[in-house]
Amino acid sequence: MEDKEFVKEVATLYRKARTSIYPDELIRRGRNHTVASQVEDLFAAFVLRNLPEIGKLDGRVFIDQPITFSKEGRRKSLYPDVAIGLQNRLTQLWDLKMDLGWNRRGFLEFCAGKSALVKEIRGCEAKLFDGTTSKSYIFDERVTYNVAVISKLNISASMLGPQLDKVGILENIGVYFLTERAHPNDPSHKTIELFMEAVRLNEIDFKKLRERLKEAVS
Repeated sequence: MEDKEFVKEVATLYRKARTSIYPDELIRRGRNHTVASQVEDLFAAFVLRNLPEIGKLDGRVFIDQPITFSKEGRRKSLYPDVAIGLQNRLTQLWDLKMDLGWNRRGFLEFCAGKSALVKEIRGCEAKLFDGTTSKSYIFDERVTYNVAVISKLNISASMLGPQLDKVGILENIGVYFLTERAHPNDPSHKTIELFMEAVRLNEIDFKKLRERLKEAVS
């Protein structure tokens, strides 16, 4: 899946979310359907199409599955949006964020928590339950936690910049901002085509994201 195709599909999901799933000329929605879970599915497809090795290595891509582990006799849980497993190892954990409007001032703290979590879970046994079966894994000794942010908008540069400077020196975590200039949920772009003309893909971060994904199968 190409970068442009991924971004276009995100914008398409937002536009579909504005209408009722049971359309009628007399029905009008106010707030959109949530698209977060659909973008998780989309990102999982993006992972598989860019890492065909996953299938050859008895791998799986897990979406929004609770993962439990024990540390010093205490049972704990974590909830990544996407996790990549190969054979008996979990190699990467991912969160998908539409933008940083949900936590403008606390993004650094969020990332620092994930960095500390990685140090805690490496080498631990993990259990996943997908609704029908339970499977055991080991958190790989090189496991990383990563955050893909669809849009760099909805937060000021003055608020984001200082946080990113500090996030950049954290260990075991990657952060990738995929687009800027136009938000996929902005209704002023009446069509997908107009949005795609207005948006700017962050090619540098898309490249870094792909390089990080390759580490999952190395």
